[in-house]
Amino acid sequence: GIKTTPFILILADTKSTSSAEITEIKWGALYPGSYTTYTLYLYNDHPQQSVSLHLSTYDWSPLIAANFIAVTWDCENYKLLPKTSLCVTFTLTASENTTDITNYSFQILITGISVDT
Repeated sequence: GIKTTPFILILADTKSTSSAEITEIKWGALYPGSYTTYTLYLYNDHPQQSVSLHLSTYDWSPLIAANFIAVTWDCENYKLLPKTSLCVTFTLTASENTTDITNYSFQILITGISVDT
């Protein structure tokens, strides 16, 4: 699943602010040494507060998967202005050394830290 800072950041599948909020990404099959991407839109719904964007992961199952699978995105530390949207791309990469992981799950946490507008 994906969690965001409450009441400020919203993930959606289109630019429209009326779009349904995304709470889960279906990555599909991932093989050792490969990667896949997923693109979404991130909204700062706050009327006055800019935020600096940060991504982290947690709650990996199995726990060992965190050693072989990485999640990155293209907007770490990006300053998102009030009432604006940003197209973000997440990349899921499996190490070439990945073995014996056939099913996995994890949580993504997107944090918006208040910064001067």
